[in-house]
Amino acid sequence: MNNRSACIEYRDVAVPVSLSDEAHLRAQAATITRDILTELLAEGYPVTTLVRREEAKAGLAKLGSKTILGSLDDSDAIRTAATATDIMMHTATTDHLPSAASVLDGIAERAKAGKSTIYIHTSGCSAITDGSNDDHVSDGKGNQLSIQVSTMARFAVKHGYAGEAGGGNGVWGHIHVADLARGCMTILHYMKSTSGDRVLESPYFFIKNGEEYLWERYAEEVGKALQKAGKI
Repeated sequence: MNNRSACIEYRDVAVPVSLSDEAHLRAQAATITRDILTELLAEGYPVTTLVRREEAKAGLAKLGSKTILGSLDDSDAIRTAATATDIMMHTATTDHLPSAASVLDGIAERAKAGKSTIYIHTSGCSAITDGSNDDHVSDGKGNQLSIQVSTMARFAVKHGYAGEAGGGNGVWGHIHVADLARGCMTILHYMKSTSGDRVLESPYFFIKNGEEYLWERYAEEVGKALQKAGKI
């Protein structure tokens, strides 16, 4: 059994994960968090999840996670969890600055006491795009329901055709959520065995399955499917 703890959060649940390496996890989609949570528990990490809804607690308890009620806006709860945990995994949104700032405040408190922290924050690659109008390759993490493709489908139904940005020349990578969870665990293992200075030399990690598709192809498939269904 590990001897530290970790903490995780996701849209409905924020999860502090405890092992003697304590971890806290936060995630945007319940699917992402549950897969990572399963991986952590399988490796013996005790986990505590910050839960947004009371009704979500029972399901997480069955998985083996402890829970506390809270949300991305509960700065005190997030800061307290980050202060008490060795590993923070924020898998919610990169667009919510206060929650990330609260994590960093907790990490700063630990640093004052001479304690180190592993902090993993997941995001799509849109967080670091450069406004190149699809002239360069970009990557993104996938899920059972891709936000990009579903947005394209809604646009097509509304406007009567399948649109594409930048002429459809942009390239997009994808990854199954189960592989994403395993990738996060690989990163965690690396960070636990590597000095902080070495990790900070290259602190970005990209998880993908090796396949890439043009947005033009996505638009074509969306258009074919909706036309077949009589939606456009």
